[in-house]
Amino acid sequence: MTWIDDNFGAMNRGDWPRVSGYWAEDATYEKIGANRIFRGREAIVESLRSAYTLAPDIQIVITSFQQTGDRCTAEWDMSGTHTGETPLADIPAANKPFSVRGVVIARLASDGKIVMCRNYFNNADFLALLGVNPSAAGNVKLIEDLYTALSRGDIRTVLAAMDPKIEWREAENNPYQAPGEIFVGPDAVLDNVFTRLATEWDGFTVNPKAFHGVGDTVVVEGRYTGAYKATGRELDAQVTHIWRLRDGKVAAFQQYVDTAQLRYVMDAEIGDQLTYP
Repeated sequence: MTWIDDNFGAMNRGDWPRVSGYWAEDATYEKIGANRIFRGREAIVESLRSAYTLAPDIQIVITSFQQTGDRCTAEWDMSGTHTGETPLADIPAANKPFSVRGVVIARLASDGKIVMCRNYFNNADFLALLGVNPSAAGNVKLIEDLYTALSRGDIRTVLAAMDPKIEWREAENNPYQAPGEIFVGPDAVLDNVFTRLATEWDGFTVNPKAFHGVGDTVVVEGRYTGAYKATGRELDAQVTHIWRLRDGKVAAFQQYVDTAQLRYVMDAEIGDQLTYP
């Protein structure tokens, strides 16, 4: 038995400490078909484990293996039954069998641990086997990445993902947008939304809780938190965002939020007690 047979066998058995032992602490793992990269042993092992959430009965078999020096190539066959959560999208279990083939290319350190691995497979075909719309899954990933960019203050990345004629709608009665008004284009969104959030609030944060993708639409459930500087009042409001994509760009945005709480937090003339009609 080769070391790679033992590695994949440990994955099939759920022996994650043994799997972890094959990876260098600073390794990188790239899923080419899914356009995702993981850095560090812990993140890599967690990404591998997630496949077994999708299908606990997964079995991966190495069908060929070649190693020259520190370089390795292996072909693999994976089969299982989709009975669990789909990591890439909010898709219910299809309860159907699947089978997919791929190739991994790895580089080893002097101690034999994996320092780099690239996994090649047709992700679109794989998702189709599970009954997942590949376009919807890709759109969810795009929107997830935008929230990650927002969390680190990378507004440039968010604006770059927008269609030049994006139509941005805040919730009705949101103080940031007059009734019936639409912000058109990334510059309008920057000036009327992102700049104001950055300058008028302390610690304004969007906390996404769930992502749901259907075709060209992604719905995000979450909460807003932060403190409005002018009043000192704190916000903790439920929010829903609806993103619509066209040709890989965000073409439209619609916000739904607890505007009664939002206006209370932002308007000092409203009494000290938040009340609803």
